[in-house]
Amino acid sequence: MVLLRNLSPSPSKKQDLLHAVSTFWRRNGQFHLIVLDKLLQYRLLEPSDVIDWVFSPQVEGEKRKTWADLDLWSAVAVVLRTLESRTEAGKGRVEGLKREQETREAEKSAQGETAEGDGGESFLCLSFILCSSADV
Repeated sequence: MVLLRNLSPSPSKKQDLLHAVSTFWRRNGQFHLIVLDKLLQYRLLEPSDVIDWVFSPQVEGEKRKTWADLDLWSAVAVVLRTLESRTEAGKGRVEGLKREQETREAEKSAQGETAEGDGGESFLCLSFILCSSADV
């Protein structure tokens, strides 16, 4: 993973990676899609990289790209599924953070009510002591 990440830091290098994968798996579209999915899952590639590659001009040695090529449309479908799962995961994180915030606010308000009650009693005790000592 680290090696692939270091070999493809820029968008042009990511395009080179996609071209290499496409060339290697040009005779087996299913494995090509599996590798694309894994590269997206490991976040070595971003969905925009794959979309750019799908609609980029043909490179020599790569499988011929045509609009009727189901493998290219399957690659777009893989990207859309990846984006959908990332969106759902993000929504789940946001909901979790909202619940944590609500819990913290409820705890603070419960502590605030307790502290207000304690503050009043402390004031009464302090007043009693001051008043008692003034009489002496």
